[in-house]
Amino acid sequence: MPLTTRPNSTYDYVLSTDQDLAKDDQPVFVFKYVNVIIWQELAKAEDQFNTAGDTGKMIDIAFGIIEQVLVSWRNWTDGNTSKVIPFDRKKLKGNLTLNEMTELMQAGIAQLPTIDDKKKSEPQPQSDSGKSAKIAQG
Repeated sequence: MPLTTRPNSTYDYVLSTDQDLAKDDQPVFVFKYVNVIIWQELAKAEDQFNTAGDTGKMIDIAFGIIEQVLVSWRNWTDGNTSKVIPFDRKKLKGNLTLNEMTELMQAGIAQLPTIDDKKKSEPQPQSDSGKSAKIAQG
């Protein structure tokens, strides 16, 4: 079954600026997989981003892309109050740097799962129940 047709088929992304934090402290952005038709639209928008020349237009394009693929986030807290920032795409502009915005846009277009996501989707090895461990003596 293709990823785009699976209910709740998403992948996690951690910004490079948060990679050095403890795993439990890393904000995680959750992206949905999109079909080729939507991905083509996103890629065209990225081309426009790369040739825009106007910073305001670039920001609008980047957030337009992010808004199409970002479906949630986890573990994102306000550094001043330590309160959890509830998921609301409108809060992104006020909380990201320009580089982080660009990185999230590229992560949304790349449609690549993290190593942990790949491990979760791989079939687990079957244990060989035919051979049991010998009972320890003594």
